[in-house]
Amino acid sequence: MVILTLEDNKFILSITEASLRVYEDEIHLASNQYKATTMYQLLDPDMVVSTKHTGEGIIWDFLELVPRNERTHVLVLSSDLELMQRVDR
Repeated sequence: MVILTLEDNKFILSITEASLRVYEDEIHLASNQYKATTMYQLLDPDMVVSTKHTGEGIIWDFLELVPRNERTHVLVLSSDLELMQRVDR
């Protein structure tokens, strides 16, 4: 399984990576929306694990790209329930 992770917090990114590596999947890490978008287009991942907010702002531009591929599962991590209820997935 190919997994793309978007997270700009290096500490959280390292924890996420360590947790996912247990399953021996192909893990790709992106620290910003630009890298994540480029990697998404190149990798065609099976799963995207993403924070909902980076230093660049809320990651809607990136998330709008993801639904174009019905095969890709999306997991958005957030503690902002009101904002997450707006995600159409």
